[in-house]
Amino acid sequence: MSREDIDMEEVEAKIQNRLSLLANIEQPRFIHKCICFAITRKCPFECRRCFFCGSKDGESVSVADAKEIIANLPDDLEEIVLTGGEPFVNMRLLYDVLTEIKNRRFPELSRISILTTGFWATDREYVREIVRELADLGVRILLWEHLTNGIMRQD
Repeated sequence: MSREDIDMEEVEAKIQNRLSLLANIEQPRFIHKCICFAITRKCPFECRRCFFCGSKDGESVSVADAKEIIANLPDDLEEIVLTGGEPFVNMRLLYDVLTEIKNRRFPELSRISILTTGFWATDREYVREIVRELADLGVRILLWEHLTNGIMRQD
């Protein structure tokens, strides 16, 4: 097809038609209000590709600081994801933070998640117990290996 064979009026009409379709698309009305709260930098792994920069000697937030942070979060949060390092390295801190989040009673909060490597899940009964306790608190567990297809620890 040569340049002379192109009907510029037809091309212009197609462009205008597509622009009008774009103009009629509604703007997104939904913005998910989520925060990731890294409660510790401690992690039993030191994966080179990990963007959390965890280490075996990483520091953790104090319970007092966690309470202050949670108290100052916006009321309209819909999801809170607890991360680290590895949030399960300090179970007491993890449960204290979860309790504080629950006590804060965010009116729009529909989901609390914990992002974990799963290192703690070595005994089937222990895992069932922890998962039951967390489910009773309305918490879901996000296993890092499943989210990344295992690429993080293939170093």
